[in-house]
Amino acid sequence: MRAAYKYRFRKDISFQEVEEILLFSFYAASKIFGNDRVCRDGAYLPDPAARTLIVDVSTFVGQIVNAVFWAATVRHYGGDCFGVSILTKEVTE
Repeated sequence: MRAAYKYRFRKDISFQEVEEILLFSFYAASKIFGNDRVCRDGAYLPDPAARTLIVDVSTFVGQIVNAVFWAATVRHYGGDCFGVSILTKEVTE
């Protein structure tokens, strides 16, 4: 199974700052797992026009990135700064 979190941010939240927080989250994960593993296992998809950001949480790296991102964003903007939904897709191989 593949899973991701899709965040939708309020209009008064700077999407550039959101992306900077996400990059900080990847940096933090790289201190735990190393840069190579984070580059290999971490993934995200920003859509500034729609004010959405998808973070892949199907790997342990992605789960850590997501946890750091969630906590840092809520700390910076407050708990009502985004809505979130969980996306899942069954993968058969």
